Amino acid sequence: MKIKYLKPLKYLVWLGLFLTVMGISAGVVSGAWGTLPIGLIISGLVAIAGLVADFLGRMEDSVQPKFWSRRSTQSGTNALVGTLSILVILGLINFLAVQNSIRTDLTESQLFTLAPETQQVLRELKHPVKLYVFDERQNPQDRSLLENYQRQNPSKFSFDFVNPQDNPGLAEAFGIKNSGDNRDVYLEFQPTKRRQFLQSTSDTQRISENKLTSGIVQSS
Repeated sequence: MKIKYLKPLKYLVWLGLFLTVMGISAGVVSGAWGTLPIGLIISGLVAIAGLVADFLGRMEDSVQPKFWSRRSTQSGTNALVGTLSILVILGLINFLAVQNSIRTDLTESQLFTLAPETQQVLRELKHPVKLYVFDERQNPQDRSLLENYQRQNPSKFSFDFVNPQDNPGLAEAFGIKNSGDNRDVYLEFQPTKRRQFLQSTSDTQRISENKLTSGIVQSS
């Protein structure tokens, strides 16, 4: 029996094994056999099956099934395996990127990077802190800053933009006195529910990292 074997296809078995192992590992670690683990396992098995199909198609044997010897079958199988492999790899990369997001600040002044002192304060928070911004509009700059705060310690720092017109009860509870362009910002500390005025914002005055971090430190 003589076998014509296209050498690069041997790597399909390694790709198949890799995807299968990754799928099993993802399922075991997460404890949930969702779309990603099952998809990886299926893709791995398909890759291995594709190699077997190509192997059979290249066997010069009179007893081999004619189906596998057809050039169209081989080409179709290889195309299917290649497409599935690329889709799974892209999906895995996207999944890992979402689970382990890394933000890079490329601005010259590091505009979107929190100071090391702020990062340390947030990491060392002992009790949850929530920031309330009583503004009918969500300023992108303020939201970006607060998301950076929350990213340092999601379980201990949170924030909420509140429209006083839509939630007058909460605005009254905080004693909101928005006037003109000024919008009040408050900190609330758990578990005592103690509230502390932080600052007012306007079109020219946004939430200050220094004031926010100082407010957290003074009341923690």
